[in-house]
Amino acid sequence: MWNISQQAKDDFLIKVMLPIPESSEEWEELLEEDDDALNSLRDELKEGKPLLKQTLPERFHPYLEEGSLVEPSLPDSVREDYLSFQRDAENEFNEVLQAAEEQTEKALPFLSEKARDVFSDSLHDAVIEEVNYETDALHMVLNMESGFSEKNTITLSFLGIQSQQAAQPLQVGQWLLYHELQKTEDGFAFRGLFDCPEVEWTVTIKGLEASYT
Repeated sequence: MWNISQQAKDDFLIKVMLPIPESSEEWEELLEEDDDALNSLRDELKEGKPLLKQTLPERFHPYLEEGSLVEPSLPDSVREDYLSFQRDAENEFNEVLQAAEEQTEKALPFLSEKARDVFSDSLHDAVIEEVNYETDALHMVLNMESGFSEKNTITLSFLGIQSQQAAQPLQVGQWLLYHELQKTEDGFAFRGLFDCPEVEWTVTIKGLEASYT
């Protein structure tokens, strides 16, 4: 069972897509600094309303429909409830990421030294530089310039591919946002959530190797 998924990421982003000031004081500061801030929030609400209506609890729907969810006149109790809902969404998604990280850590002892080194760092915001297929293998070169690793480039070699699932093929230029590695009975399973365009890529493999510069 996977922790990370495109659905979990999408649900989280919808829940937090419409941030509002947390107090009357913050509203005053925002409106003083930006005369058009209120109109921008109104436009964001209008654009996001169809998705928000599907995701927000029904208790927020009246304020969503009338537009008052992004107005300074929103009752304090509703504002606090809405902000609490968004904080809970952030905590829930952080728990998902933490669970994925724990699964990855459990798989580390079964990797080679270099692969352990790679997966001990964050791969967040790595950019696909190359995708090279072989008969039953895939070699993915990641540019780490925008990421959180001190490495320049990382090559992940997915060996003995048993299955792959993705709505579309991986592409050069995609960003790796989140990943999870699991140990299986006869190898590993890897899932990556990529952006630009969005893809949830899942692969089961017999082996996983890595190199870097």
